[in-house]
Amino acid sequence: MILKNITFTGADDKINKQDLYDISTNYPMVEWGILWYPKKMGTQRYPTKKWICEFLDNKPYDVNVSLHICGNDAWNFANKEESEVWKYLYDANRIQLNFPKSKMDLNGIITLFHSKRNDFIYNINKFHMIDTGKYVIIQANKGNKILNACLEEVPYVEFLFDESRGGGKNISEYPTPILQKYNGYAGGIKPDNVLAILHDLKKIVPDNSTDGNIWIDMETGIRTSNEFDLSKVKSVVDDCITQIGV
Repeated sequence: MILKNITFTGADDKINKQDLYDISTNYPMVEWGILWYPKKMGTQRYPTKKWICEFLDNKPYDVNVSLHICGNDAWNFANKEESEVWKYLYDANRIQLNFPKSKMDLNGIITLFHSKRNDFIYNINKFHMIDTGKYVIIQANKGNKILNACLEEVPYVEFLFDESRGGGKNISEYPTPILQKYNGYAGGIKPDNVLAILHDLKKIVPDNSTDGNIWIDMETGIRTSNEFDLSKVKSVVDDCITQIGV
């Protein structure tokens, strides 16, 4: 198993953007997960458009960012519908589509892949063609099983196993990675347990460069009193580097 990236999600307007840039300079494997959710912007975890724009416009090239597109804008991306979020995508390395639960019932998925499949794949390819390092992340959880199965063979798609959906719920089981894909794991990861979780993941992730690359993502576990806590971010990275040789 090779831990390639550590994603920290949920920085908001209270966070000094330069502090994030500095951490990335010292720890190139760090990726910042920025939540894009218009109806919650300006609240904890959800930065304003102004903050996002400034963060992306001013970031050094080697700062890794995944823009987590939530709610209807994720659905609009899949349906090739116009959305303001597109103008923010060009400076993100990856995007993660967090679909609204109301759209992810069987009828919604059937509609997506019977009448809109080509549109969805078109936008995945369009994003990737901005730069060949750009990929689309799909949450892999029980509610998305059918969607995941439909996308496993689609190029430029990566999967994040996340039953918690950002809520800090501990991982109850560790799904085996999807072969030939870059897989991520999330759910209750925090400074107190990150090394134990990585130890458990080693038991199920292949020990090869083709299928053994993973990333981990954490959101609630790096907050204190629901505030993004840079000291916890640094603690996680330091532990990973010193203990498993990232």
